[in-house]
Amino acid sequence: MMTMSGLNTVTTNRSLETLVADVIAKAIKPSYTQPFEYIRVRANNQGEVHLNGLVHDSQLAEKAVQLVRAIPGVRFVFNDVSTLCVGCAIEL
Repeated sequence: MMTMSGLNTVTTNRSLETLVADVIAKAIKPSYTQPFEYIRVRANNQGEVHLNGLVHDSQLAEKAVQLVRAIPGVRFVFNDVSTLCVGCAIEL
């Protein structure tokens, strides 16, 4: 985005990323039942938090979004966490 004063750049906000990652680690990670489950966090200086990853239950992803929205400094949460159906039969 260009502004009158020049180029306005969006940069990573490591302190917000760390805070969000800590909340996810404490509140969500203990609910993981599979070794491949994770939620990755990225945050920028605009208060945008991007979540992506893989979990076994869509409610975990929704809970993560709700928790992140409550963190001061977060303006937007983008949820790109996928749900994998563990143990589901696949019909061919």
